[in-house]
Amino acid sequence: MKSCLISLTFKGFSGHIKTMKIRKNIYILLILIVCGAILFTSCGGKRLGYGYLLWSSDEDLLETGTLVPVLEESNLRDSYTLELPGKKGILEVPRWRVEIFRNYKEAEAYAEKVEPYKTLYAIAERNALPLRKNPNQNSERVYKMRKAEIIKVINREGEKSQEGIYEGYWYLVLTEDGTRGYCFDQYFTLFEGGETEEIANITKSSEEEELFFSRSYKPRQIATMITSKRVDISRIFPSHGLFPDQENMIVKIVAPHGSYEFSYTDILIPSPGRIVFTDTGLNITLLPRDVIQADYSVEGNSYSEQYVYLDRDINEILEEERKRRDLSYEELRLPGSVLQSNAYGVLTFEENRIFSWEGYERLIPAIIPRRLGLTGKVQFPYFLGDALAGKYTGVITLVFDTQPDLLISFLYQLVPEGLRLIYVPHSQIVEGIVDKDTASPFILFFTYSQ
Repeated sequence: MKSCLISLTFKGFSGHIKTMKIRKNIYILLILIVCGAILFTSCGGKRLGYGYLLWSSDEDLLETGTLVPVLEESNLRDSYTLELPGKKGILEVPRWRVEIFRNYKEAEAYAEKVEPYKTLYAIAERNALPLRKNPNQNSERVYKMRKAEIIKVINREGEKSQEGIYEGYWYLVLTEDGTRGYCFDQYFTLFEGGETEEIANITKSSEEEELFFSRSYKPRQIATMITSKRVDISRIFPSHGLFPDQENMIVKIVAPHGSYEFSYTDILIPSPGRIVFTDTGLNITLLPRDVIQADYSVEGNSYSEQYVYLDRDINEILEEERKRRDLSYEELRLPGSVLQSNAYGVLTFEENRIFSWEGYERLIPAIIPRRLGLTGKVQFPYFLGDALAGKYTGVITLVFDTQPDLLISFLYQLVPEGLRLIYVPHSQIVEGIVDKDTASPFILFFTYSQ
């Protein structure tokens, strides 16, 4: 009896020790989680690097010469997303406004180097004043300035240069459309940022003003799509754009983030190509090639966006792209509508971009999830990047009826022997463009049935 009690007591004591060990492990785990959370919070999210703001569009919000974390980069919008000082929000700006560096130390060194020119600007004294690619008069011309056009000075060559009969400095400058180049100082006047009003010629009307009010404008990315022949229908909205209404003294902007109307009482033109709408916070800069830049603030959020005048109706552009996609599909069906593969079954392209696919079991689940069915629609929402344009015919996307939000895409090649499909993971599609194929591609080959 006594031995039984001792045995029971020992077992109870052993169980108590195990419980204490479990609790101790739980406490250690909780401490690690808390420490990890603190470390993550203190480090912040992932950044591309640090940027030096070359030329601010809103000095009250973010001054020229400020060092800021760069959070994101958009190739489609050609912009950076910046973190405002004190983590007070974010700001998207055109890429040309920022000099980016891998870390804060490099950015700080650059800021110290160009500190003497942080608030320095210049104004052209004559028309066609050239900006050069390099600091010498024989270098390629990259831009022609207008008389009274204002440019931002970034830096200056260390020594004076003799150019013909003139001696002076070459300045690295930035124009209001983002062009960067060197300008010789013989035909422009330098001034500090606070002196802008003293040298600006303010007028009430101009030919540029009349031209601006006679047009409506669309997001610049649409012109980029048209030029590159990559019209992404899903990113184009006919209602979006900038619409001046001079009769009612309103400028309307419709953007992805909202629709705004700016009712102004007057306009000022502090320099050629610049329109300021009083009492609105809206400034318009007229850029070359029918492009305008709108800088404005709404409810504490600042925006700097570019729009373009298109001489064609946007719905006509969209319809052309739909027809192009229909022709791409008909090109696939031209050798035949039924394609066979020894390994991957029978793929049939029917009319109205309808497909059916039987025998694709070997692709489950690596490429095609289970229970997707056999039928769906063929789409062409994505485009080849420049590096792949000569290598493949295009990008085809299959959307099964049972899961319309799942897009399964392939690079494809039409070859004399049949159709070659190369699977494209969604991670390789950036802003609607496939820029590269995989190092070890998953290839499917089909022959057309006669």
